[in-house]
Amino acid sequence: MGPIAVLLAAAMVAFGAPSMAAAEETASPEVAVAAVAEAPAAEPAAPEPAPAEEPAPAEEPVPAPEPAPEPVVEPEPAAEPEPAVEPESAPPPAPEAAAAAPAAEGPVAAAASAPVSAAVFDPNIESGNALTECTSAGFDFGVKLDTGSPGTYVYDDGPWEPDDLPLELEVTIEDDMKSFSFVADPSVDGILVKTGGGYIVLPGGTSGSHDDVDDQDISHLTFCYDNEPPPPPTLFLEPVACPPGGAATRDLEATATGIVVGEDYELTVYVSGTDDVVADLTFTAGSGTFEGEFEPLPPGSYDVVLHLVGADPSTDVEATVVLGACPPPPEPGWELEKSSDPADGETVEGGDVITYYLDAENTSEVEVTGAQAFDDITDVLDNATLLELGPGLEQDGNTLTWTLPALDPGETAQAWYTVQVDEDVVGELLHNVVEPSEGGECPPSEDENGSCVVDHPVKSIGLDGQAICVNDTPLFSYAITPYNIDDPAANPIVLIWWTPEAFAARDPSIPADDIAAILADGASQVDPIAYPDGWSSGETISGERLWPGAAVDSEGNPTDWPGWTLLPDGTWVLDPSAPFYDLRSEAVVEIRINPTNDTIAVYPPPTPNCNAAPPQNPPATPPGSRPAGASPAALASSGSDALAMMPAAVLLLLVGGTALGFGARRRLRA
Repeated sequence: MGPIAVLLAAAMVAFGAPSMAAAEETASPEVAVAAVAEAPAAEPAAPEPAPAEEPAPAEEPVPAPEPAPEPVVEPEPAAEPEPAVEPESAPPPAPEAAAAAPAAEGPVAAAASAPVSAAVFDPNIESGNALTECTSAGFDFGVKLDTGSPGTYVYDDGPWEPDDLPLELEVTIEDDMKSFSFVADPSVDGILVKTGGGYIVLPGGTSGSHDDVDDQDISHLTFCYDNEPPPPPTLFLEPVACPPGGAATRDLEATATGIVVGEDYELTVYVSGTDDVVADLTFTAGSGTFEGEFEPLPPGSYDVVLHLVGADPSTDVEATVVLGACPPPPEPGWELEKSSDPADGETVEGGDVITYYLDAENTSEVEVTGAQAFDDITDVLDNATLLELGPGLEQDGNTLTWTLPALDPGETAQAWYTVQVDEDVVGELLHNVVEPSEGGECPPSEDENGSCVVDHPVKSIGLDGQAICVNDTPLFSYAITPYNIDDPAANPIVLIWWTPEAFAARDPSIPADDIAAILADGASQVDPIAYPDGWSSGETISGERLWPGAAVDSEGNPTDWPGWTLLPDGTWVLDPSAPFYDLRSEAVVEIRINPTNDTIAVYPPPTPNCNAAPPQNPPATPPGSRPAGASPAALASSGSDALAMMPAAVLLLLVGGTALGFGARRRLRA
């Protein structure tokens, strides 16, 4: 060192100490903290710290811009160090600056703002959480170790805030509570040391050690970073839909977003709550999103972990998924219903045609093939005749088999056939049952018979009737047996007398209780027949009726006959103009209840014991007389013996039926 340099150094020492003392008393806190921050390097010898302290502020361009907004200009400290700094020839400051350089270079990284390179006290830092403190210090975000107690703290285990950032950080606070060291990945851009005196701003880096940062204990440390931290990856899990045919296992799809391109990752599937690995995937991120599918897994609950290879496990992302069991494959299923026209339960008559319908619907989620329906028509063909079979139906004895076409889900099909009720059926029930093959069912129905049964009662009248002669009086004897009549009041019975010509032209649809309309339709006479008290369906109602135009007195003696007229001289003669003359030879007797039955009755012919005609040689005083056209009286069933009838060409017929010999009796049905 030359003489000038020695003198200059001595002058700096001589003037430096007072200047430093003055600085401690009057300078701003930032200058004071900077001094404290460098004090450990000047402690070994008193003369040497002064030269090292003086050039440090002059050579550091970084702290100068920070206090620039502050009104403190620092005139006095700046004036005294300038003479000492101007001669660049002083060698001691150079090693000091060179020694400090590595500490400043460590934390330097690509950032929005320049990292802190020397300890600075900043009174503008706002106390609060990590984000508040770091942003008030000019950084973007940070993490806060909210303690000053001695120990080693690994992020995020301990009093860290926040504790969910994707970074690695280990901090050790020494026992003196004034010194600490750290290791960080990624690099820290600045460290805020909170002591009793305020906030000290220290440089960051990937590692570092700071001793005696203040004469007061550390309260907490905040590690600040520039730029927003990337959000942690997100893991989405979705079970693959069950296949249509069902399956014992399930496929699981995983989607990871927010991953780093070029980095290696592992996806591991654990049985929930255990360390049992059941599946895994490894991949290198080619983009910010990865989609993958695990091998099939049995139903259960699983924890899936996304791990960045080489990163601390604390940064792993985990999600839980429950894989339900796939339902069994759907089974083919269909429903079968039977209906008819007339509808189930309605009463039919002899000669009626019934159409039966079979309806099928695929109620499952898969195609129905090979289905069949079996229709037992035994109790139909007993009383009816099969007329026509629709497509798809085959007859085998008393069973009809319907082979259904292939049906897609929701598709329907129909088959049909017709029968005709036999004319002579009396009080029978046409009972019909259909059954589906395997996979089919008859759906529930409000009908007590169910949806696969159809019944038709045959409403009919059994009729025995004949013309008889009793005590020279013409009568019609009847025995009526109505079937399938539930309400007698709603089904009145009438006995209707017709000429053959009027009967052939009659309107059978006129209700039995509309007597005026029946007479207007051409009937000769209508006689109502009452139901006996307590009558029930199927019981016979019997009795006798006077032939229209016949009359008797109170003792049952005949007083008039149809077609006869009494002359003034007491002689009876056949008179075509006499009432009911047209019924004297032949009459059609109809029993109408809706339906009807009828028979042709021939006027009783004379026999040796009974002649339903007036005397041919009348007495001086005739047994009785009646003006022409007088109304006949009814004769109740009296138990009188019917006299034998002489053979004659007399017919008792069922309309459209077979002629019977005179005097024969026949049970007539419709």
